[in-house]
Amino acid sequence: QFVGFMTKKVLMGANIVNMNSSRFGGNTAVKARIQRERLLYIGGGALVFALVLMGVLIFYAKSSVQAVQQQANVQPISESVFGRVVLVAPTSPVPEGAKLDQVQVKELQWPRNEVPEGAIRDLGELSGMYAKVGLPANQPILRANLSSSPPVNVIAGLLPPGHRAISIEVDATSSVEGWATPGAHVDLHVTYYDQTEKTQITRVAVEDAVVLSYDGQMQRTVSSTEAKPQSASTVTLAVSAKDALKVQTAKAMGRISLVLRNTEDASSIGGDDKFSGLDFVQPEDKKSVSPSTPKGFVSFSNKDGKRSEFQLYEDGGWAKIENPDL
Repeated sequence: QFVGFMTKKVLMGANIVNMNSSRFGGNTAVKARIQRERLLYIGGGALVFALVLMGVLIFYAKSSVQAVQQQANVQPISESVFGRVVLVAPTSPVPEGAKLDQVQVKELQWPRNEVPEGAIRDLGELSGMYAKVGLPANQPILRANLSSSPPVNVIAGLLPPGHRAISIEVDATSSVEGWATPGAHVDLHVTYYDQTEKTQITRVAVEDAVVLSYDGQMQRTVSSTEAKPQSASTVTLAVSAKDALKVQTAKAMGRISLVLRNTEDASSIGGDDKFSGLDFVQPEDKKSVSPSTPKGFVSFSNKDGKRSEFQLYEDGGWAKIENPDL
């Protein structure tokens, strides 16, 4: 339209020049010719400018269309057609054997057409489950990699040669408020009532045992809130084969408590160290209540005149005096 308008103006100018040349004679004709040529140059220039302008507009229009088409072509098929689903993934790498109840997880937006087989989509499916293999961070958790019980080979692999894994029941106090976490070194004390001394006695049953798992959890707990058990729990320890027998006997004798020790402390108490209720009594008091304090003696003779004498003690015990005549 613009080109047609400019052409029409040029022709109209030329007609006006012709009319003027016919009206005013020869000199005027020369001027009219010159003016007509000028108009033709101007019209030609306008025509060329219009053509260039139209070419530029067409070029930019095609570029915009191509850009829109390219954006449409790179749009993910999963978003435009299939959509996305929510999967569950750990926020950090999970070691083999870890209990997933205590692992931090997050939800992932995942392309629906790329969902791995057996991918977990509900957090409830992780309850009470363990990692059969190491799980990478930010990747969907698969059912095939989970187990309802801790893998046996994980615990067995942590045992040094000649050692055994044994579990005991603990509570908030006997587990040092739950600080006896995996990797900790502990001593085992057993407290029981001694029939001979007639009092409570505490002995060192095992020294420097290593905690393998706490309530089935093999990861070290770093928070005191998480460490403190809410109810009765279990602790699995790595001990020597002989110490495993001591632990079993100690469980039948009385109450077992864990005593936390420094991981670099390899010293041993040594011997059969113990502490009894009588050790709390002052020496002068201990003498008065000691079961070995003599109370008196009794003597009698048989029909042959042979005399026998027995020593009596405060606790009701007695002992025969071998040479009563001395």
